[in-house]
Amino acid sequence: MDKWARPLVLIIAGVGFAGFAAGLARLALARLLRYDLGASIVIVSSLTTWLMAARAASSLASGVLADISPRARLAFMWLPLLGLALLVYFMSSLSSVIYIVALNAAWGLLSGMTWPVTQSVTALIAGPQRSGSAMSLYFGVAFLGMTAGQFIYGPLPLDNRGCLRLAAAAFAAAAVFIALAAMEAARVDVLPPARPRRGVRGLHRLVTPTAAWILFAAFAIGYASGMMKEFLYIYLGEAYSLTREALAGLLAAAGLMSFLAGLAVGPLADRLGAAPVLAAVLAAGATGETVLGLAPTAAYALLGMVLINLATRSSLPLTRNARFLGTEYASTLVGLSNTLNNIGQMAGPIAAALLYEHTKGTPLHGAPFLTAAALLAAALLAYPAIRSRHSER
Repeated sequence: MDKWARPLVLIIAGVGFAGFAAGLARLALARLLRYDLGASIVIVSSLTTWLMAARAASSLASGVLADISPRARLAFMWLPLLGLALLVYFMSSLSSVIYIVALNAAWGLLSGMTWPVTQSVTALIAGPQRSGSAMSLYFGVAFLGMTAGQFIYGPLPLDNRGCLRLAAAAFAAAAVFIALAAMEAARVDVLPPARPRRGVRGLHRLVTPTAAWILFAAFAIGYASGMMKEFLYIYLGEAYSLTREALAGLLAAAGLMSFLAGLAVGPLADRLGAAPVLAAVLAAGATGETVLGLAPTAAYALLGMVLINLATRSSLPLTRNARFLGTEYASTLVGLSNTLNNIGQMAGPIAAALLYEHTKGTPLHGAPFLTAAALLAAALLAYPAIRSRHSER
């Protein structure tokens, strides 16, 4: 077995457990607030905003520190995950909406510390010829785990608090696998050396026109993705009168139907370059948001969700791949991509919830998704200028 393969396999196993934990916990947490504690849809949707605001704050900082210190880089891969397991377990016992929202922000801080670094390490240890495929596998397994977590929520004989405790155990398992991966990566020395203490100064000189477009796309996709979490869970149930089991089944079906596309994107990008593949992904996302915004029934909503999931999930191997963004100060650039995506995810759900509050019960109740379609279309329209300035082949 090649020396890069063992840590990569351990990372993939870890993100699978973490994806399952996140899929189960985020759905249970949204419904706990809305239906057990009586929170408004604005409050429930703000879970995504607060989580992503905190994640945006920590993503870039952890990326810079990871490029400076190999010890910090390895610690960031798993230690915050262990903290996250404890935090989710503690959240399961709370009855205060304010405290839950506050700890949800702490969840974002811990996520921002661990995932950008883990993503950059995955791309780097896979090497330039395999990075796209490795990142597709990384995100594909993560989202397959998330889909499994969402699906099992329906038939699981646990209340929302019990689901959170199960998710905490899965996060702890993820921390164990990724800690083993970090130790293995250090042992076989597959990572680049630390960079000097330059931080983000001069970062603009490292960002090529194509990288800048990828970063803008990360923001636009983040805005669309932010609506596909807690806001979507409540929207679908209320717009189409879905039961708990029907909601879980619809989310799982959309996830499974878009799964294979996410796996295919990385190998395609390895062959064709990131930009043309990302343009196709943006087109799919804009179409899906339009369909979901105008969907008269749950069946049409499913079609829109499949296209949006295809776009948001397929975009991640492209917008968070250190080999496509630039390998100098790799963790910093991946952290910046995460931060911009997180800022988009902060704005999306709050804008959606506020707009929904004014359009609920009218033919325009799907308008939040149309705003996401417009932003994705704007990113797509910028592609011809990038194509003319810089070739990725």
